[in-house]
Amino acid sequence: MSDVSIVRRFVALIQTYAIVAEEGDQVDDKVRETVVKACNHFCITVGEVPEELLSDFRNQLEAIRHALYPDESTATRVFDLAIAMLPRTI
Repeated sequence: MSDVSIVRRFVALIQTYAIVAEEGDQVDDKVRETVVKACNHFCITVGEVPEELLSDFRNQLEAIRHALYPDESTATRVFDLAIAMLPRTI
């Protein structure tokens, strides 16, 4: 799987979970659980990701977060958690 494909799959997965979280209860524990599941699922799916891709993940997630979601929304918290979790989960 190419590096670009890995980045796209991760970003798409986090965005999907952000949409689901935004439509559900706005409870931080549920949001955190959602992001953990997304990151774990992604890691299982693609395996080990090269360290140099971490900044690409963060940059894309931050760009999508700023472009599509209002500050203080549940979706924004999903993206913030995903960005914070990257060094620990991938």
